[in-house]
Amino acid sequence: MTQIINAIYEEGVLKPLEPLDIKEHTKVRIIIEPEKDRKRPPLNFPVDSYGSWPKNLSLRREDIYDENRFILPVIIEKDKDGYFAFCPDLQGCYTQGDSYEEVLSNIEDAIRLHIEDRLENGEPIPISEMVSLTTLEILV
Repeated sequence: MTQIINAIYEEGVLKPLEPLDIKEHTKVRIIIEPEKDRKRPPLNFPVDSYGSWPKNLSLRREDIYDENRFILPVIIEKDKDGYFAFCPDLQGCYTQGDSYEEVLSNIEDAIRLHIEDRLENGEPIPISEMVSLTTLEILV
C-alpha cells in the first residue's frame, strides 16, 4: 500500500510527523521531496471523494510551467480492474495501479523517467498550450 507521509529531518534521522501503519523492520522506498518546493497541479484529487467533475475544466499551460519544473496533465481512469493513468503530453507514458494513490505514484515515476530520458537525449519536452477536460454525452 502506498502512503504519502510528512516527515522532518533532525539530527541525522528522518522522523515521520504522524504514526505509520507498517510493521517493524519493513523495508520501504523513500523519495525525498522538500515540502517548500513541492507544487502540485490544482486538480490532484480522486473525483469520487469530491463529488461530480465540472462539465468544462481548462488550465492555461503558461500559468503552471516554469523552466525548472514540469507540471503536466494526467488522466486517471478507474474500472473494475483498478486504475489506469497516462500523460497526454508524453506519448507512451502510462501506468496502472490497484488504488488511486498507487497509480498517482506510478505515473509520477513514469513521467520523471520519461522526462529524464528525453533531456539526456537532447529531446524537447512537449508542453501543451492548454488542457481542457470535457465530458460528452453520445447517443448511439
